[in-house]
Amino acid sequence: MLFHVTMTHTADNCPACHTEKMPDLLAAFEKLDEVGKQLNVQAHALLWGAPDHVAYAVLEADSLGPSGAT
Repeated sequence: MLFHVTMTHTADNCPACHTEKMPDLLAAFEKLDEVGKQLNVQAHALLWGAPDHVAYAVLEADSLGPSGAT
């Protein structure tokens, strides 16, 4: 199934506004495929809605539940 995910954050948590947070964000992106395989989730699209502190994703998974759940 395909899922649309909307992710938001506040300006005080924004890596673009607080560059010291950027290394953690980049490290998470580097692991995205690996974590997706572990959770049986495939990311089809990741889009940023800057400057509104919002991001959107289209993900594919068997269910909304934890990996292995039905």
